[in-house]
Amino acid sequence: MNLINEIVFRVVFESRENYRLAAADRDELLPAEMSGSFRMHSPIRPTVGDYVRGRVLSGASSDWVLIEEILPRKTEIKRQDSGGAEQVLAAN
Repeated sequence: MNLINEIVFRVVFESRENYRLAAADRDELLPAEMSGSFRMHSPIRPTVGDYVRGRVLSGASSDWVLIEEILPRKTEIKRQDSGGAEQVLAAN
């Protein structure tokens, strides 16, 4: 696994902590996951529309992104789940 660089991405797909990210300098969407320290220390999770900072890593079959930070949100679309907790559906 080789570190390539760190850049800003936009989350375009999210499902159970599986992400697909877009970047201005790439034509394809990259698979992504949260870094362990980000997962442990952040109370929020990335959602569709978020801008995130991450590192592009070179894997055996393709590149992927390790999400390390969510950039500040400007707007959110929220709802309450069946238990009454707030859930962010989309951001920015």
